[in-house]
Amino acid sequence: MNEFDLNQRGDRFAGLEESIRLAGNYIQPTDDLRPKTLEAARSASYQRRTNWRAGAMIAAVLLVAIGQATNQFGWPVRRPIAATAINHEFAQRQQALERGINPGWGLYEAFCELRSKQANLLRDSL
Repeated sequence: MNEFDLNQRGDRFAGLEESIRLAGNYIQPTDDLRPKTLEAARSASYQRRTNWRAGAMIAAVLLVAIGQATNQFGWPVRRPIAATAINHEFAQRQQALERGINPGWGLYEAFCELRSKQANLLRDSL
């Protein structure tokens, strides 16, 4: 829609539209627009960062609290199989030495026993 169409139809806002169009060349940004915009962006960025840190701290506190609750109420805590295997191996070697058999044979027995325990754990978890 151009100026001719507005005047032709007798639009009641034609004068207002003309004033706005003429004033368009006079509108200029203020000198402090850029500093205000930068300050607003910094403030928003600081707020986002603060919210993220607060959320991370809350999550960490919750994880610690859940960990403490599992220990306090005696809920079972699974140990890594690797740590269990190493402890089991040392125990079996010690037993082999105490029984007077070769530690290599004791290691074989420990390995067979460990595999049996792992198979039972797997069967129970399925």
